[in-house]
Amino acid sequence: MNANLQDSDYHFARISDKWNEAVQSILDTAAYVSDARKELNSYQFQQLWERPDAPFSLKTADKLDAIAQNNLLPTIQDKLPPYWTTIYYIASQDDVDVQRAIDAQVINSECSQKEIEQFLKGATASQSQKNSSSTAYLFGKLKVPENFSKEDEKKFQMDLDKVLKKHKITFESDTSKNGVSRLRKQRRFDEINEWIERRLKTHKRLEWDVEQANKWHSAANQLFDTGEILPNTANGSYHATDIRNPKNDYHGWTKKDFYDFARENMIVTTWCTIEEIDKELYIQQLLAKFIDPESSASDRADSKKKLKVRASKVGNVQSRASAVAALDEIASNEN
Repeated sequence: MNANLQDSDYHFARISDKWNEAVQSILDTAAYVSDARKELNSYQFQQLWERPDAPFSLKTADKLDAIAQNNLLPTIQDKLPPYWTTIYYIASQDDVDVQRAIDAQVINSECSQKEIEQFLKGATASQSQKNSSSTAYLFGKLKVPENFSKEDEKKFQMDLDKVLKKHKITFESDTSKNGVSRLRKQRRFDEINEWIERRLKTHKRLEWDVEQANKWHSAANQLFDTGEILPNTANGSYHATDIRNPKNDYHGWTKKDFYDFARENMIVTTWCTIEEIDKELYIQQLLAKFIDPESSASDRADSKKKLKVRASKVGNVQSRASAVAALDEIASNEN
């Protein structure tokens, strides 16, 4: 390997520092991701986004890399909104369509992805009407199998686009809840759950037997006043499992001691919940709950509400950035 090439930690630090900032920083982050992909092998690149403190997922890294590959974006930087998902959408469009949207002042520093989509769909429909003076007829329906992968869909979309352009045919995606969007959501839901499973395996596991575990939980429950009451022995002394007993292993422990121990050792309790122990895991659980095709409207609304709280004021800078990224993905799904 070239001695001048940088290692994984170097790329990871550069990317993390630039994440979730303004347009220039988004473009810089995209460039850093592209640098990392060029200098690291595929396994090293993938491992970056599986780190516990990774600022975003491999899927997001792929999209940022696509942003970096677009040569038009730097020339229209002053027209770009400060949302990486919208910038990615712009990068995925033909340069001619992007320029048309700029000329129409649809693409500007405050625009949304939905506004651009509506403009381009309207322009396409208008152009199709000009290209044909005859009535359009429904030719048929396309159905894809349940195991249709992202790679299959990407290749199919490219082939379909060629056919549509060649024969000047219009195509309308099925946006119903049972359309291909459901398949995409299911795939994404499965990806998130796989990440969650990998994350859980990184959590510490205390090598306790049942008696040790019960003793710790009993002591903690007494201190956190969860209703556990231990009777005194016949002679009036404290029971061996009573935290007031000087011989108890946890005698003298404070609530903070128990809380810090629970966080350090990834012990989930009623008073030390998963969002306190592993904020990134909690955020991904909320995202999975929103993405899940089987989730109810109230469940999705609840997940989105909690993510907004996380993005605004709760947790550290890293967890807030992760919550913002999750909300960006939700916005993309809603569009």
